[in-house]
Amino acid sequence: LSEREKFTKRAIENGYSKELVDKIYDLIIKFASYGFNKSHSVSYAIISYRMAYLKAHYPLYYISEMLNISIGGISNTKKYIYEAKANKINILLPNINMSTLNYEIKDNNIIYPLNNIKNISTSVFQNIILEREKGLFKDIFDFIRRTYKLINKKIMISLIYSGALDIFGYNRKTLENNIDVLFNYGELSCEIDDYDINPELIIYDEYSTKEIMKLELDTYGFYMTYNPVTEFRSKYSNIIALKDVSSYFDKIIETIAIIDHNNEVVTRKGDTMCFIKASDEENSIDAIVFPKVYEKYKDIISNNNLVLIKGKVEKRFDKYQIVVDEMSILDE
Repeated sequence: LSEREKFTKRAIENGYSKELVDKIYDLIIKFASYGFNKSHSVSYAIISYRMAYLKAHYPLYYISEMLNISIGGISNTKKYIYEAKANKINILLPNINMSTLNYEIKDNNIIYPLNNIKNISTSVFQNIILEREKGLFKDIFDFIRRTYKLINKKIMISLIYSGALDIFGYNRKTLENNIDVLFNYGELSCEIDDYDINPELIIYDEYSTKEIMKLELDTYGFYMTYNPVTEFRSKYSNIIALKDVSSYFDKIIETIAIIDHNNEVVTRKGDTMCFIKASDEENSIDAIVFPKVYEKYKDIISNNNLVLIKGKVEKRFDKYQIVVDEMSILDE
C-alpha cells in the first residue's frame, strides 16, 4: 500500500471521515514540499543578519570570536587573521605573560592564544597558565625555573619561534642558541633550593627578516609578523594587490601571492588542470590554471610557494577569480 492509503485506512479505523483524512493528508504533502527548506532558510537568514550586524558594528569582537571558533584550523585562522589586517585590527603575537587559551581583546588589539601555536598540546599551556597564576614570569630565568618540569626543548623552541618569549628582552636567535644553558640552569634551580645565580647568555644578532618569516611559517602555518608579498611587491611595477582585483574585471593583471592550496583535476577530455587558492597580506583569491598553462607551470605550483601571476580577471557568480596565463616563482 502507498503511504496515503496506509494513512487513510488507519485514520478511518480511528473514526475520522474520508473527506477530513484526505484534506489533512493533502496539507501534510503541501507542507512537506517547502516546510523543511523554509524553516532552515529563515533560521539561516536570521543568523546571517545578526552576524552581519556584529561584523559591521563590533568588528573587533566579531573577528575575535570567529578566530576562537577556528582554533586548531590553520586555514580558517589564516583567513580571519588576514581579514583582521584588512580591517586595520591588530593581531598581537602570543605573550607568555598575557595570552590565554583563547583570542583575547586587549587595548583594542587581539592577542594570539598560546594553544594555537603548532606542535604544543593544550595541556602544556594549561599547566603553564596555572603556574603563571602564582605570579607573572619576571624574566627568562624565572620562566625556565618555574616551568622546567612542564616543558622540553622542542616546546621551548616553538615558544621562541612564535615570539611568545620576546617580552623577556632577548631576541629569538639568542634564546635558541642559549637553550642548553637555560635548561641546565632549570635543572640546577629545581634541585638546589634558593638557587638564584643566573647564567650569562651569549648575545647573538637577531635572525634576518627572511629567517623570521620562515620560522613563523613553520610555527603558525602562515605568516604573522612579516609577509614576503610586501617585500616583493615593491620590486615590481604595476602589481595589483588582491583587494583591488575587482576593479580590473575582464582585464589582464599581474599580482604577487602565496599559494595556499592547489587542487589538480582531470578534465573530461583527460587533460590535467589545477585550481589554486592564493593570498597576499590581507586577501585571498581563486585562480584557474587550464591544461596548456598548467603543463608549463605545474612544477612551481606548490603550497607556500611565492609566485608572480599574470592572468585575466573574471567573475564566477559573486566571486572574482584569475585565469592564469603566466606564472613564475619568486625567490624568497
